[in-house]
Amino acid sequence: MLSWTSITMLVQGPGAFDAPFGPKYALEWNWVLAHSLSAIVVLLLGPWLLWRWPGHRGLGKVYLVCAALAALTGIPLSLRAEGGWVGRLSFLILTCLWLRAAWGAYASARRRIWKQHVQWVQVHYLLAWSAVFLRLGLGVTGSLGIPLQQVTPALAWLSWQPGFWLGCRSGLFWGRTADRVG
Repeated sequence: MLSWTSITMLVQGPGAFDAPFGPKYALEWNWVLAHSLSAIVVLLLGPWLLWRWPGHRGLGKVYLVCAALAALTGIPLSLRAEGGWVGRLSFLILTCLWLRAAWGAYASARRRIWKQHVQWVQVHYLLAWSAVFLRLGLGVTGSLGIPLQQVTPALAWLSWQPGFWLGCRSGLFWGRTADRVG
């Protein structure tokens, strides 16, 4: 549902977004478009890649290319994100975690360490869901009348905590796995 809503708004252009996003997006529309479309592909492909279906390897490559594009275009967007320096730092850390998890998924697949590959993919996909968690949180707090500026920094940090803690618990981010992937 969120992907469909995002696509319909993207097709309409930056004017479809309320302030403060619409005017800001108008200035950086190419970054927003590349980031959003590639992230939508990641969110849509994720469920298919959590199981071993025919074509898994090819879809995995598309997923990783889109994930890299979403992360790399997310860097300039995060530098101008809502939420002040606290929100911007959160988005930058999320981008680093996302790139690390993508690399871990790729490297563990190349080394045929399948258990770890599955763990990295799960962490990466849960980090991808931070976009959904953030928008749900903004929707709930907005419906309660809480100003965007007050909640964005906290929601930016909270949105990626499930993926981060799954990676920590699995030992992926701290190198505590027996077959660590560089």
